[in-house]
Amino acid sequence: KNLNIWARDILTLWKKEKKLNPFGEIYGGTIATGDQFINDKQIIKNISESIKNVSAIEMEGASVAQVSEQEGIPFLVIRVISDNADDNASFSFEDFIHKYQKYSWQLIKALLSDIDKYLNY
Repeated sequence: KNLNIWARDILTLWKKEKKLNPFGEIYGGTIATGDQFINDKQIIKNISESIKNVSAIEMEGASVAQVSEQEGIPFLVIRVISDNADDNASFSFEDFIHKYQKYSWQLIKALLSDIDKYLNY
């Protein structure tokens, strides 16, 4: 079973069972990356049009992905979206950190609760 599909399935199940209460929708897809903070709607539009199925844009996960691919190590990047990459992004990030720092463990707990099923599949 694909690691990404498994992770999306277990997180969706936990969300449905109301074990991931503060989190929004669970998505799977391509995550774009870059070397700058993006808060320009035109840039977001250009990225969305040029990269098929892009679900998010972030900066940190690409380094994990690059090394993992080079070394042949399976990897999974999970992102909780902190903002809409608009003019309010820098203000909403501070609120996001305070709100979600206590909930982030729920994501890890959900995945660990089902990891044996994935590993033995």
